[in-house]
Amino acid sequence: MKAAKWSDFPYDIVRFIMEKLCWSERVPLYLVCKNWHDRIREIKNTKEFLPWLMYYNFQKSNLSIRKLGDPSTRRIYTVKETPTPIYKSRDLCGAVPCQSRFGWLLFSKGFDNIAINHLFFYNPLTNQVIELPKLGNIYRSASFSKIPTCPDCMVIALRISKTGQLEIKTWQPGYDTWLPGYDTWKTFKFSGENDRDRTVIAKQVAYAGESFYCIFSDLNRNVKKIGAFNTKRQEWQEFSGSIAINNEPNFVYLSVAINGDLLPVAVYTYIQGSGL
Repeated sequence: MKAAKWSDFPYDIVRFIMEKLCWSERVPLYLVCKNWHDRIREIKNTKEFLPWLMYYNFQKSNLSIRKLGDPSTRRIYTVKETPTPIYKSRDLCGAVPCQSRFGWLLFSKGFDNIAINHLFFYNPLTNQVIELPKLGNIYRSASFSKIPTCPDCMVIALRISKTGQLEIKTWQPGYDTWLPGYDTWKTFKFSGENDRDRTVIAKQVAYAGESFYCIFSDLNRNVKKIGAFNTKRQEWQEFSGSIAINNEPNFVYLSVAINGDLLPVAVYTYIQGSGL
């Protein structure tokens, strides 16, 4: 009797199994045969899984010791243990994550972990690094819309300028005329009720639909405001109303739910502990 080949395994059964596996469980199936390797790319998960977590050492003595955690399976995977740069001279020491999406992380480097003057992408699964041009000025928040290998990807950085204008810079993979010292970021400036005394600060940014939504902290009135930059029309809209925050210190984050809804999340810090 002729031995059966894995490539002859019924496609319906392969699909039924793969649809219910998380990413870490699907990876070994790449090595079974070429047919399975190709089908893994086609078959999407039907089960919802929690986002993965990345752990890395912030100290220079351990430049790139990092691990990945899968909450759905309660497993932790070591990506790299040797204290060497992740790519050429790039390391994660002093880098702060701004946003993550589909395996890619946008990191910032600057001063005091809040002032951004340089951004780069990092994929811990492939160890790939994509450097972005220097911003030229100091920005307070940044985010991105899609993975950087997608031509529709857009990276955004925001700040309130000395003149009180909202200044937005955008970058896309199509801006590849970049040369050292040449700024290929596009700059947009919008007037508004921003204070020249720097009491209004652009903070958290999140992408949903076709827009980047940003939370602004008005330190004088102790309130949070929300505005949006539409990537297609390249227009800025500030929403009426505000969120009153009575107990400081606190943080307000923008979270995008699985169904695409945008959720403001306020985290209050108390003397006896912290909570939502």
